[in-house]
Amino acid sequence: MSPSVEGNMNAVAAHAPIGSGVRGIWSRLLFPSLSDFLFSAFLVWMFATGAGWKALLGDGDTGWHIRTGEYILDRGQVPHGDIFSFTKFGEPWFAWEWLSDVALAGLHRSWGLKGVVLLAGVVLATLAAILFQHMLWRGANLFISLLLTLLAMGAASVHYLARPHIFTLLLVAASLWVLERDRRRPDGWVWALAPLANLHGGFLAILASIGMVGGGYALKWLTGEAEAKSRFLRYLGLGAVCAAGTLVNPYGYQLHVHIAQYLRSSWILEAVEEFQ
Repeated sequence: MSPSVEGNMNAVAAHAPIGSGVRGIWSRLLFPSLSDFLFSAFLVWMFATGAGWKALLGDGDTGWHIRTGEYILDRGQVPHGDIFSFTKFGEPWFAWEWLSDVALAGLHRSWGLKGVVLLAGVVLATLAAILFQHMLWRGANLFISLLLTLLAMGAASVHYLARPHIFTLLLVAASLWVLERDRRRPDGWVWALAPLANLHGGFLAILASIGMVGGGYALKWLTGEAEAKSRFLRYLGLGAVCAAGTLVNPYGYQLHVHIAQYLRSSWILEAVEEFQ
């Protein structure tokens, strides 16, 4: 099936009557799309063969994310002091990804580590499907899109760990598609980026992306393209709403202050490989 044919099928499905929903589900099950095949193939390729599932637990941070989530579930509140250290027990501490911690803890209680790694695998497979489908939506060649998706997912494999950052990988990819869709045809869906920006620790990435889009329209406006003014104001407002949305967390603005201090820490830069 060519990308254009699949795109037309998706467009028809999007405008189908509500009553055809059941038929649409059966049609999707009987005739899966290329993205559906990629999703399934990715799970088999990366995780069902070899030690892929075990590799998702190759980082000790998974354990304390689960324990933090259990702390929140048991007490109904997020920790404001260190609950793990011996020498600094009770010192000010922030559970940045508290919502992801709760999800991981809930899965662990219900299905153990198998549930945790299954969620991670599904999130990463969904990321691959979104990247691939986004390229087709933009009109890219089918085979080039597939090759680039596989290369991108292979390059990102160092981060294939059952930790909250996988939600950042997924939601940033989805957010960029929503943003590009709005640039082509503005509608209300772009405001869904406000809650999305507050669902993962790497929210700065989408704020920066919105800022670059808004900055592009600002340059167009300054160079005489009057129609760009409304777009600039639109994305300026969107960025402000998304930034304000990130303040809706148990720590308020103090979380942002802590993150800024963390990222400026010379000890972190010297000791942590990812920051180096």
